[in-house]
Amino acid sequence: MQRVRFSSQKAPVHKLGDSQMTLSPKFRLAVIQSSLLNPSLEFELSLQGEPLIPGLPDDVALNCLLRLPVENHGACRVVCKRWHLLLGNKERFFTRRKELSFKDPWLFVFAFHKCTGKIQWQVLDLTHFSWHTIPAMPCKDKVCPHGFRCVSIPREGSLFVCGGMVSDVDCPLDMVLKYEIHKNRWTVINKMNTARSFFASEVINGMIYVAGG
Repeated sequence: MQRVRFSSQKAPVHKLGDSQMTLSPKFRLAVIQSSLLNPSLEFELSLQGEPLIPGLPDDVALNCLLRLPVENHGACRVVCKRWHLLLGNKERFFTRRKELSFKDPWLFVFAFHKCTGKIQWQVLDLTHFSWHTIPAMPCKDKVCPHGFRCVSIPREGSLFVCGGMVSDVDCPLDMVLKYEIHKNRWTVINKMNTARSFFASEVINGMIYVAGG
């Protein structure tokens, strides 16, 4: 995309129909890479003059905001446009936390409703001692809460859910789901070679091993 840059240089204006007629002022096309290709970048550039926290340098203010508990992000996003930009994009938020070496410990707790079998992952922030939830797993079928196994790789900020069984059907699953903290989303990755349920799993030297079931 290109932008039109105006020049203050003027040229003579001739009568309508004159073969020497030119425009005044002149228009020149400058090849400028538009930040519209990256909307979040343009938005941020447009807010450069607006401080994150009035009275504080932006680096100090950012250091403070990156410590906000996740469950408070929704309320804090309405404070101003820059807070909305920072806290509204979880991938950017956690990437910046990682750049600043913030490593608050989280405890993932798997919960389900006894009657409906509805599954939900809850997270305890061990720094702020506060709870929040993460998006639901992208399962096509209703999965038995007891059948699958999960492992985590803390240094990567990833949680893996493997295998399982379709509820009320004796049919094991070969699915593998990956949750990434920095992106706050689940991804369906390569399936296991063998469908399994009620098995054991562990991480050894960065490799996930499953056995039995």
